[in-house]
Amino acid sequence: MNNRKLIMEGWRKFINESRASVTEIDGKQICLYYHSKRPPGFSIVLYIVGPQVDRLTDYKVIAGIDCVATEDPCIPKTLQVGTSYRHSDYTGKGLGPLVYDLAFFVAQSMGYGLTSDRETGSKPKARDRWAKIETDPNYEKQKTKAGNDKFDYYNDTPDDPDDDCTKDLFDDSNATDHSFIKKDVDQIHTTLMALEANHMNHLDSIPKARDKNDFLMDLRLESTDLFHDEYDLAE
Repeated sequence: MNNRKLIMEGWRKFINESRASVTEIDGKQICLYYHSKRPPGFSIVLYIVGPQVDRLTDYKVIAGIDCVATEDPCIPKTLQVGTSYRHSDYTGKGLGPLVYDLAFFVAQSMGYGLTSDRETGSKPKARDRWAKIETDPNYEKQKTKAGNDKFDYYNDTPDDPDDDCTKDLFDDSNATDHSFIKKDVDQIHTTLMALEANHMNHLDSIPKARDKNDFLMDLRLESTDLFHDEYDLAE
């Protein structure tokens, strides 16, 4: 095998590994807890579990994302990413892209695209994420029936109500003016199923139904706490 072919095979391997979603952290399997939140809204919480000394408390929430409906059409059908967060202990581990990928898959499975927060805007790191999405050929801007793909904030297209949308409260911190879908979500589906299976396996290890419910409630509460902690630390 010549050097050029070796280089190309190595490059393809690097690309494939780069595109693969992270499924474990520090040798621990990632678990995915999905729950509906004012449908079609939903939340995804990612967590890892310890050595099972205490199945109810030996876990750690590491990332998550919440998607909720938009008040205006915003190029239907579209959900907004209300919150996204990642534990600062796991910076650079691929959790940020992972939660967005998972959210795109779930939204698209219900016939929705995603856009950035319409209410309070986005922090700089979230705006960076959306800037990458805008230039990534793997994402596609949704269009109205009239062919418009940009939100209309000031009634610039009065004949097309479907692109009507509102800016955030601060009027200048929305990360994007578009609704996106992701073109190829097959790999994301596989990853989601694997992470959700990890979650179900952990639930099966908790024998009592009441304890299961308490565990899920604690997951939701801890995910909220993590978001607020990381939001305060964000630039």
